[in-house]
Order: sequence, then structure tokens, then C-alpha cells
Amino acid sequence: GEYVNLGCMSCGRMVVVKDKDIQCTLEEELAIQKQLEEAANPNTKKKKKKKKKGFYSDSDSSSSSSGSDSDSDDDDGKDDDDLDPDHTLILSSSLPLLRSRNAGVVVAVVTLFHYLAPHSYLEKASKSLVRVIKTYRETQYLVLTNVCTLVHSRPSLFEAYAKEFFLRSAEPTCTALVKLDILANLVNDGNATLILKEFNAYLKDTSKGEALVQSTIQAIGRCAGRLPSLTESCLRGLMSVISTNKNEAMVSESVVVVRGLVQRDPQKHVKVIKTLAKLLPTMKDARARASTVWLVGQYRDLVPKVAPDTLRKLAQSFKGEQPAVKIQSLNLGAKLMLKEPEKCAGIFGYILDLAKYDMDFDIRDKARMLRCVLLESQCREIRDGHSSLFLSDRESSPEVGGMFDQADFRINTLSHVVGHSVTGYEPIPDFSDDVPDTSIRDPVLTKEDG
Repeated sequence: GEYVNLGCMSCGRMVVVKDKDIQCTLEEELAIQKQLEEAANPNTKKKKKKKKKGFYSDSDSSSSSSGSDSDSDDDDGKDDDDLDPDHTLILSSSLPLLRSRNAGVVVAVVTLFHYLAPHSYLEKASKSLVRVIKTYRETQYLVLTNVCTLVHSRPSLFEAYAKEFFLRSAEPTCTALVKLDILANLVNDGNATLILKEFNAYLKDTSKGEALVQSTIQAIGRCAGRLPSLTESCLRGLMSVISTNKNEAMVSESVVVVRGLVQRDPQKHVKVIKTLAKLLPTMKDARARASTVWLVGQYRDLVPKVAPDTLRKLAQSFKGEQPAVKIQSLNLGAKLMLKEPEKCAGIFGYILDLAKYDMDFDIRDKARMLRCVLLESQCREIRDGHSSLFLSDRESSPEVGGMFDQADFRINTLSHVVGHSVTGYEPIPDFSDDVPDTSIRDPVLTKEDG
């Protein structure tokens, strides 16, 4: 055959080959070229082609990229082993929907996981739920109400996202109140300092109205209730508000919260009781004054010198007090009368005379009853019975709940948002005691289907 000249691809030399050897020689030269390139660059690695996965594929639901909202969990297999195949199928098929931009879709999936899925599924869903909070204010409020209910039962799901629930300047009050409730239930040893600093900042800004300020103070009290180690710092901050602030709403709510904290350990907070009694003349709000008088009367044994003096001050201002304060004044006088009748009989009788002609019939009736039992009755049994009634120790009041702490209604429903049952509401039925046969989920074939 004919001979042709070919340039060597590896060294550039001319090679003379027959026509029939051209194909073989080219393959050899290509192989040599490839080996030389690999020898010159030993660090190069073969690139693997990424297999494209469908958005709703089953394999895609168990793995995620760095930007996805659902993370892989090695424990899913263990959880799924205990579930029915159909149960596992609906849960795994719903996981990709957490990436949806539609907040309604995400909340629907979270609702499904909340009632039907193991805890590991909700751990994946929490990040998606936090993501869809950043939307229109109407949608944001609805999402937050569901988050609030979830936080009360499973706070660990959202503890890592506490900063996402901090208040923003342009938020409406209704949204801010729900966020405060969420933050109060997310407090732990790791984020307590950060959250309390945030609450203190809210107290300094009273431009959003009294409702937000009062809810912030209540949230501080709930933080101290969840973490007893915060009680001292919370009491110091609230006592500072009571002694320096001129806002009556803030002072009133602070006194009410302080009363609840003192009830948990009164012997440790005797100084707080004395300080409140000293500040009583400066308090204008009826709730604050009534709460202070109640504290002095309830723990009169811890402040034996302060209680009679407080009764003396109340006797001077009894005529102009609000009904709630008058009731507590009568209670304080009755308690002191039973403990130290020789010291307080005169002042207590004077208060009863004033209450006898009061405009409020409840106060008149109470004063008449106390006079008959404590001053005029000669029956020792009646006196002893009322003594045990007035002087009995009271348990600390339960922690005040938030806005959506009770799971009376199914989440992601209108009834859950408005707080009462509306037309068309259907509660979640209880699980069956007996496991149903899986055949009931098989499709029913009709005659038309053949």
C-alpha cells in the first residue's frame, strides 16, 4: 500500500507508516498522550458526573445539599423501621416539600410531622419553618402562631434560631407579642443573657404602647420561672423599674411579676418585700398597690415591723383607695388582728368603720363579716376557724402562660388562631387502639376498571 508521513503526537517526530496501520497508530499515540498528561499532573482527579435527581424523587428526600432546608439524619432508618410502609411513604414523600417557597405548603408539612412523624422529622422541618417567617406580615403572624404552639411542647426544635424571633422596629404589635411568647419559652442557660438583654432594650422603648411593655415584663417573669438561676437578676431589674420608672403600666406589671417570683422563695427575698412596702406611697396603680399589700399580709411574719406600719398608712388613704386595695387592706388588718390584737385593734376598727359606709357593697359586706367574727363574736370555734382561713399559707401561683400555649385546637387552623371553635373545625381523632389491616388502603377496583 501507500506510505504516509504522520507527526508523532507525543514527541513531534515524523513517523512513516503504511495506510493500513494508520488507525492503529493513532490509537496508540492517543494512549501515549494521555499517559504523559497524567504523569505530568499527578494531582488531577477524575471528575464524577453528578446524577440529576428529580425534585420529588425518593432518593432526594434522604439527602440534601448545603443550601437545602432538610439535613440528612442517620437515625431516620431506625425510626422508619418501626413505622408501617405506607406511613413511611407519606413522610418521606413530604420531605421535599419543605423546600417550597409557599409558607402554606411548609406549615402543612410541619403539621403532618407534628401529629404523625417521629421527632427526627420535625428537627428537619424547624429550619424550613423559620425560613418562611420572613414573609408578608399577615402570613408571618399565622406562621408564628403555629411556631408558638410547637415551642411550648418542643422548645429544643427552635433554640438554635432564637435570634430569628427578635422584634423588629416595623412589626405590628400582634406579631411582637407572639414573638415575645416564643422567646420566653426558648430561654436556656446558653442564650439567657442574650434574650434578657433584648428584653431590657424593649423596656426602654415605650413607643409601641403599654401592651408590648407589659408583655415584655411578663416574659421576663416566665424566663425566671423556667430558669431559677435567673431569678435574682430578674428581680434586680424589675425592682429598678419599680423604683425609678414613672410609667404606671410598667410599675404595675413589674410588681405583679415580682410578687410571683417572691412567692417561690419568700424567706430569701425579705428585702424585696420591705422595699415594696417602702415604695407603696409612690405607687399609683391599684394592681401594684394591691399586690404589695397582699405580699406584706401574706408574709407578715417575715416583716413583723413593716406590716403594722403598712396598715397604718393604708388607714390614712383608705377613703380614696380603689376597691381592690380596700379588700387587701381589710385582709391585712384581719391577719394582724389575729396575730397581734393588742397592737392593731384600734387601727383595724377604724378601717372597719370606714368600710361600713363604702359605696362598694362587697367591701361593706366583708367589713360587716370581719367585725362580727373578729371583734364581736365570743365563740372561740368560729374565731379559730377564721384564723386558719386567713393565716393559712398559700401556694405560689402557677406560671402565667402565653398566647398560644394550650393545644386545645389543631395547629394550622383558623380555630387555633382565633382561640375558639369555628364552623367546620374538625379536631385530630385519637389513634386507634388496634392496628388496622393494611389491606384497607388497597385501591378498590370497580367493574369499569375491568
